[in-house]
Amino acid sequence: MAWHVWLFDGLTGVLDREINIGSFSWKVTVSDSSFDTAKDRNVGKDEFGGVSLPWEVFGNVTETERRDLIAPYRRGLCLMWEDNRKRLFPIVAGIISSLSEKRTEAQISLDSPLAVLSRRYMVHDNDFGTNPEHTAPGVFEYKGLSLRAIACRVIDVCTNRRKNGRLPLDLPYLRERGSHERTYKDNDIQNLSCADILKKIANVQDGVDMQFRPVYDESSRRIFWRFVAGDDVNKTISTTNTHYFINSQRLQTLQDITIDHSNHCNRIYSVGATPEDQELSTVAMVENMSMCESANPYIMTEACISDSETENYDLLRGHALNLLNVQARPLIQIKGSFNLSDISDATGEPVYNIGKIFAGERADVLIKNFPTIRERLFECRIMELSGNNSDTVNIVFDVMPDPFFE
Repeated sequence: MAWHVWLFDGLTGVLDREINIGSFSWKVTVSDSSFDTAKDRNVGKDEFGGVSLPWEVFGNVTETERRDLIAPYRRGLCLMWEDNRKRLFPIVAGIISSLSEKRTEAQISLDSPLAVLSRRYMVHDNDFGTNPEHTAPGVFEYKGLSLRAIACRVIDVCTNRRKNGRLPLDLPYLRERGSHERTYKDNDIQNLSCADILKKIANVQDGVDMQFRPVYDESSRRIFWRFVAGDDVNKTISTTNTHYFINSQRLQTLQDITIDHSNHCNRIYSVGATPEDQELSTVAMVENMSMCESANPYIMTEACISDSETENYDLLRGHALNLLNVQARPLIQIKGSFNLSDISDATGEPVYNIGKIFAGERADVLIKNFPTIRERLFECRIMELSGNNSDTVNIVFDVMPDPFFE
């Protein structure tokens, strides 16, 4: 079992060479991922948020070859885990986005696919401003599609259908039918960054989770990203996979657990936009005082939110009510860690293979003998995975109601 770091070609995903970068840390979340490292973590260099590569890791190459190996927006870097059966699983991959050179090392930063797509726009590039009036009348209209199909169409326009726009991406939902529609007009290009469109699709009221997962194709020795998203019914990612963790006095596959608590909120004020020809903004207020009016009352708390683009009272109140429904009672969040070296006696497989656990998937967490919680099985969702060059993986689950108040 070991970690491996490979350079790859950013356009094709073909692996170039393996490099040894020593200490590193990594993180994968539901929405995005990051990868940072430092040659010497004891002096705080890991705060730079980039990757430090001593020149000797590239071997005996010329100056030109060395520069080409880490060319920004041409090369990429991939972190892969090799399990006990010599299978390679990519965990984090990114395109080199910036480069700072010293005599001893090169410091690079990585862009995720979402960051790369923030530099692409949803537009008919060959027709933009080419008519006699030098305007942009082009329109993309999508009807009868699922949200993730529309997302795939947008990515497809900004990559495969764009001159020199290719990226090593897999878009599996291009033809999936649904009930959604979207229109994108070329003359609104300042609001049509591909990444911004994806974020808006994810964040609408009935939006879906989205993620770019690195995949390794052993036959072609190639890295690519598969776009993964929830469907119109199950908004979250990978609802079919459930992982099991236990933390008790006698058995701990989930180790070092902490349970973080948040306070309740009893009243929310919502401030919207100012309608035309009026002096005052549209506002709404919602409240739930059950925590304060119980036999053993709690201190009342309030919050204020704003939406400068909304004039509609019902919409303002609806957003505030959704937030209040989540926060009216205290919440908890479970965190812990697991070990990649733990092997199942029955099959020889690892108890947990980081190459088969993804942020966004479901998890059942059994907690026993905890000081403030009766034995309980928590139905959770994995929100974040992170680690370093060791075999310990940190895991963060989603926020959920505090069982003490049930």
